[in-house]
Amino acid sequence: MIRYTGFDDNCLQCCVAGLLNLPLQQVPHIREFMDEGDPSEGEERWVTPFTRWCRAELGLVPVLTSEEIPYVRHIRAIVSSKGNGHATIAQRGYTLWDPAWMKPQPKVKETREFLYSIGFITIREEDREE
Repeated sequence: MIRYTGFDDNCLQCCVAGLLNLPLQQVPHIREFMDEGDPSEGEERWVTPFTRWCRAELGLVPVLTSEEIPYVRHIRAIVSSKGNGHATIAQRGYTLWDPAWMKPQPKVKETREFLYSIGFITIREEDREE
């Protein structure tokens, strides 16, 4: 896991790159996915373009669930202290990395409001979208 410090509301970009050990520049900012999405889907309009990108570029399918993902590291979407959506890397209810942190912290039991978890499933090369 790479610990990227966030800036300019790029916490999802930092978490995807960090969790998957990718260069930060390889993962688009959420704004790019928001711009591609269907405006009728509101704040969640980034999900479909993000899923397409993950399949085509990484060979992964992101799985969003309203439950915590046990045992494995995943992205945990929470409500930030500012009241907006925020992404962290978590495992078993603990925050392992928060892009808002400037330096590593001991793992922290998460108390902020939970929104959803994002995990990733690997897909076979022949099943990737073009």
